[in-house]
Amino acid sequence: MKEVELPLFPGYVFCKLDPMFRVPVLSTPGVIDIVRFGKEPAVIDAVEVAALKRLMASGLAPEPWPHLVPGERVEIDDGPLAGCAGVIIEVKKRLRLVLSVTLLHRSVLVELDRSWVTRIPQPTRLQSASSALLSPAH
Repeated sequence: MKEVELPLFPGYVFCKLDPMFRVPVLSTPGVIDIVRFGKEPAVIDAVEVAALKRLMASGLAPEPWPHLVPGERVEIDDGPLAGCAGVIIEVKKRLRLVLSVTLLHRSVLVELDRSWVTRIPQPTRLQSASSALLSPAH
């Protein structure tokens, strides 16, 4: 058995910089760009950075986890409902999931362990448009 250390946020590096002097950061090998909101660099709240530092120093074993939000469709991969799909209604300490039974036009609410589900990728507008253009006419 071998223990492997992986990044908590693969592909991202956090840094503190003056946006006016970003060229040294952008010229660093492996750096593609700075995460932005519009034209402005994304700013991570100092409280969140402090919490991440505290987590990493805690000795706990954090691992990346998909960010799931209400309204997302998910598939259940484990547990007694494996193979079913549903829509997230609420995210709490555990995951609350609505399962829709289309034929009956009814829904049921069930609370599941969040490790049992995976997000169902939603097609982007471009993918939807291209698949609509490629689908045969009836």
